[in-house]
Amino acid sequence: MKDYVVALQGAFLKDDIENIVLDYMKTIPVEKLQEKEIWDFVGAYIKDPYSPQFDYVIFNIDRLANKVKFDRYSVERQLGWALERAVDQVVEVKFDKDGVPLRLVDAAGKVDTLLRLIDRGNLKRAETLRAKIRIYELELAQKWNEIYECQMMYRGIKALGFSDRYLEETAQYLAAYCPDKAVIEKYLTLIEKIAARRRQGSSKLRSYYYGTLSVLHAKLGNAAKAKEFKKMDEKIKAEKAKEFESFLKKSN
Repeated sequence: MKDYVVALQGAFLKDDIENIVLDYMKTIPVEKLQEKEIWDFVGAYIKDPYSPQFDYVIFNIDRLANKVKFDRYSVERQLGWALERAVDQVVEVKFDKDGVPLRLVDAAGKVDTLLRLIDRGNLKRAETLRAKIRIYELELAQKWNEIYECQMMYRGIKALGFSDRYLEETAQYLAAYCPDKAVIEKYLTLIEKIAARRRQGSSKLRSYYYGTLSVLHAKLGNAAKAKEFKKMDEKIKAEKAKEFESFLKKSN
């Protein structure tokens, strides 16, 4: 390990340090993580859920906590954040430069690995991660009505948190790929109700869901409504950009 410590002393950039540590981890058996000196050197860099080190820590966290005496809360938070990032990279809807949702890619192998770690780790937000994966699997299977029913259940128990960003992305994905207009109608009705409540708020930069309402109306053939909401969305985005520009000027 001395050679790697010397290399660290010559590293100035964070990425350089991380690469040196990750390179070192590849040279040692995972059981070495039970040694305090090794853990103190590499523990903070175990953030890749697909790595053998991450797997070892998840499955042996009790033993490691007793031997190494690390801050268990901090380590579990580190593992939880890493898992959430990995899940989001697989399941979240991505958009092209024009804002059109891209088709989800089947990553069954990665999902199996992530679910195995989530089930074993019993970390905070585990239910949120399972919920996101479940909706993703239903989207891949094109079980459109089940997606809606499942999402409503998760909203009821707050399994997806308090933000409706995930709901919006799901609705936009279905507007692009779901042929069942009855399901689109359900999402439209729901988002119209949420938008109406938001309009009663006081924040200048609150979301009105206009962009999502526009694509849902377009899917249902309501061209006039789609155009109306698109204009309203563009106006809100311009106001937000102006507010942000003003904030930057005041900060300088």
